[in-house]
Order: sequence, then C-alpha cells, then structure tokens
Amino acid sequence: MASAPIDEKIAVVSEELKRAGATLNAMPAHGCYPQDAKAYWPQIVPEASDYADMKAIPKPPRPAPDDITHFDTWVERIKAIPEEPVRWVVAQRLLIDAGTGKAKRSFQDLARARSTNKMAMHRRYKDGLKYLAYKYIN
Repeated sequence: MASAPIDEKIAVVSEELKRAGATLNAMPAHGCYPQDAKAYWPQIVPEASDYADMKAIPKPPRPAPDDITHFDTWVERIKAIPEEPVRWVVAQRLLIDAGTGKAKRSFQDLARARSTNKMAMHRRYKDGLKYLAYKYIN
C-alpha cells in the first residue's frame, strides 16, 4: 500500500494542530492573569451609547475529554521536534484567537521576537509540519 504524498500529510497535520489549538483556546483558565494586568488602564468610554456597539467574544464550550487527550498528544509531538527554533514556531502558532479563529501571533510578530525575517518563520513552520507529517502520519 502506497503512503500519501507529503502535501496531503502536511494538510492532515495542519488540521490536527488547528483542532488542538481550538481545544487549548476552550480550556478554562480561572485565576490566571498576566502580571501586567494590575497596571492596565482600559480605554475610557465617555458615553453609555458607545457601549451599544461593543460585543463580548463568546467563550467556546469546555472541551470534551477526547479533545483534551488529542491536544495532549499533539503537544507531546511538538515537544519531540528536535530543533528548538522550529519547535518554538509550531508551538506559538498553536495559540488561536477566540474571536477570529486565526493564530494569535503572525509570522511577522514571531520574526520580530526572534530577530529574523518572516520568511524564516514560514520556513521553520513548514519544516515543523513536515517533521510531524513524516513521523506521525501514515
């Protein structure tokens, strides 16, 4: 039996990571606030009518136990990536914004954090997906 082409395997890994990211986003985090939250002053809204356009981002429902197991499996697989820069990019792209459904950090943001260019981040991300595809997708 012939194995699937690498592009199909990468697509499968990408979908699995999106599912794991959605699970991470849905997990409750009670009592966990960033350190800088104490010094944050929200933007002042001068009139009550300005609140009419503001909508709260709905919190996704709690993940099922199978989803949490799936998430844990993929996190362990990400930890198995041998190269640290590649592992870091894949892990950062796992974080999903609840409102948009997209990754919280763009490749440009990741590149700034690592003092490199965004094409290097794209390449590292693709290398990570290829590694996971070769290692874990039959």
